[in-house]
Amino acid sequence: EVSLRKKFKRIVGLPPMEYVQKIRIERASTLLRTTDRTIPDIAYDCGFNEVPFFYRVFKKWTKKTPKEYRLGKTW
Repeated sequence: EVSLRKKFKRIVGLPPMEYVQKIRIERASTLLRTTDRTIPDIAYDCGFNEVPFFYRVFKKWTKKTPKEYRLGKTW
């Protein structure tokens, strides 16, 4: 398992879990821009079981909350 994680990171540039988060946040970003679905619905649809965790991960990757991202705010 350790060897696989190291190879994955060497090839992809991110550890497996961070890569999965990145893909989920990219999907959430698209849904926030292109739909009027609620943020919790988007979080669950993108594989997050807890909305507060989704907010933390989303802000980590985008530097904005999902609501700020949806409204197009730039700080």
